[in-house]
This record gives sequence, C-alpha cells and structure tokens, in this order.
Amino acid sequence: MAALNKLKNHHTSHQRSIYRMADLVEEFDENSPTSSLESSLELLQEYWNKFQSAQLNLEEKIPSDELEEVINEMRKTELSFLKSKAALKGFLDQKQNQRDQQTNQNRNANANVGNDSVKLPKLEVPKFDGTFVNWATFRDLFLSMVGNKKEIPDGEKLLYLKPNCLGEAEDIIAEYQITDANYEGAWAALQERFDNKRLQVKAHLDQLFDQPVMATENVEMLRLLLRTTQKCIRALRSLGGQVDQWDWLLVHITVMRLDPKTRRYWELIHTSKEVATWDELVKALDTRCIALESEKSAMKGESKAA
Repeated sequence: MAALNKLKNHHTSHQRSIYRMADLVEEFDENSPTSSLESSLELLQEYWNKFQSAQLNLEEKIPSDELEEVINEMRKTELSFLKSKAALKGFLDQKQNQRDQQTNQNRNANANVGNDSVKLPKLEVPKFDGTFVNWATFRDLFLSMVGNKKEIPDGEKLLYLKPNCLGEAEDIIAEYQITDANYEGAWAALQERFDNKRLQVKAHLDQLFDQPVMATENVEMLRLLLRTTQKCIRALRSLGGQVDQWDWLLVHITVMRLDPKTRRYWELIHTSKEVATWDELVKALDTRCIALESEKSAMKGESKAA
C-alpha cells in the first residue's frame, strides 16, 4: 500500500506541474521573449515525459476498479499538455518568421555592421512580482532557464535574479551582494517566504472570489472573467485542490458576476432542471463572446462605410 501511495503521489506531482505550465502559457504571446518560450517548451516536455513514466507505472499497480479514473486523468492531462505545446510552438514559429523577415530586410539594405557592435543574445529572465499567485510559475521557469544551469556561475545567477524580483521579493534579497557565495542564500530566502502552499492556495482563492461584478455587457470583461477563473482553477488543481468536483460552486459564483443581459442569455439557453456543469457554462459564454465580437466588428465596418 505504501508503494502504491508513493506511485500515486509521483503521478499527481507531475500532473500538477503540467497544469502549472498551462497556466504560465496563458500569459505568453508572440511578443514574449524567445528564451522564455523555449525554456517553457523544454520544461513542459520534461514534465510530460515524467508524467508518462509515472502513468505507466501506476497503471501496472493500480487496482482494476481505479484504472478507469486514472486513465481519464491521463486524458485530461494529455489534452492540457498538447494545448500548451501547440501554443508555445506557434509563438516560436511566429518569432522565427519575424527573424527571417528581418534578416532578408537587412540583406536587401546591404547593412554593414562592424564586429565591435555584435553582442551576444541577452538571456531574458521572467520577472517575479513578489506575489504568491505567481511564485510557482516563476520558480519553475527561473530554475529551468538559470538556476539549474551548471555552466552559469552562481554569481551570474544572482545577477539575473536580483533585477527580476519586484515588490516583497526585491526587499527579501536586497541585502545579498552579487557574489558566488550569496546566490544559494538569496534563493533559499525566496523559497522560505513563497514556498508556502497554504498562502498560495489562499492567494488563488482570493483572486477567484474577488473578481468584480460586470455592470454592463462587455466582451473584454467577459473574456477576462473566464480567463481569470480558469487560471485560478488550473493553479488550485496543480496545488492538489479537487477542483473537478467544484462545478456547482464555480457555475454559481461566475453567473453571479455576469451583467444582467448576459445572465439572462444564460438562463434562456440553460433550460434543463439539472444543475449545469462548469464546462457547459464555459462553452455557452465563449459562444456569447464570439457573437459579441462579431457584432462589434460589424458595427466598426458599418461606421467606416458611413
């Protein structure tokens, strides 16, 4: 039994890491630093490889009556992995196309650049705003890009770390001078403060419940409501929360934040006597967003034509 519980813990840990990366990818776009995108893709693949290994081991040992649930969890995790991987590769492809276009433009212009002006690519480290909400994603990405790189001296690691810590995090490591001997102490100080599961959960729950109520129908606010709620769900799941059983609560608190017109739209399309699932609400509101965006685009077109 102890061995099986250990396998389950490993399996869940790697699953949480994939969900946490999915949360991070939501914050990226085609303007994100290439180094961050590449490191995230590498880290995501590493998490997926570990999860697959844990999945196979667990399927061999798990009782037959629990196998279906384990396989269903694998499918959800695989979907999250594939979605995140596709998004990252898409952003990287866009940036590569931009670089190719720039190279061609430079060649056509016959630009002569002296050797003295050539600089090595800068390592663009993500910033940490000093909040519990963003600690886990920053920690994993920084370790992947800098902290776990043996070829980078500890003094340089601290040089990358200090200017990218803001708020309380900046205050915590302000006293550490840039030396090889101080990096481990500075990083340990950040971990001591922010590797606190209870406070991380509280921060994500605060963000989930403190979202404003929409006063009027607004597609940007509706998208933000959905995006923030889904981000909190992924983060809480990665921390071990049983969020897949929260459908009634999530539907209720989200509907209560809708403006009157959108809430009425939801009540008109959901006529079943059964309680709606979270996925059903998300699908309905996403459809509503598409309709509002189409309407907004059409109005702009009519305005230009006039």
